Amino acid sequence: MAGGAIIYDEAFTRHGSSEHIEQPRRVTALVQAIRTSSLASDVAWIAPRPATDAEVGRVHRPGHLSAIEQFCSDGGGWLDADTFLSRESARVARLVAGGERNTHEWTAAKDAMLDDFDRAGITAAFMEPEEG
Repeated sequence: MAGGAIIYDEAFTRHGSSEHIEQPRRVTALVQAIRTSSLASDVAWIAPRPATDAEVGRVHRPGHLSAIEQFCSDGGGWLDADTFLSRESARVARLVAGGERNTHEWTAAKDAMLDDFDRAGITAAFMEPEEG
């Protein structure tokens, strides 16, 4: 029986830059360390699925997703002083956002809770308004 779970896809190594702390080699090193450690048999590896537009839309304004996807499609680069996006970052972000949905059953009660959070402004509480 697994003692924990890790949501992972090889695509996670295609986000970031060697000039930024979110470097693909850090992900690769961490995954390799876990797979070769004494913890390896206690970990369940879960493949993520991409978040849908509706799921992303729960936490970002409508134009945000298309702007990020276009930026990445154009080759990526520095979005601001500390945010680097690769050509694959939009796809990777969807996998990360959708991955947690594979770890448990989604229920109507959880959906209602998120609706309440949306109405209260909680889902955007940690974002600058201009960031979506």
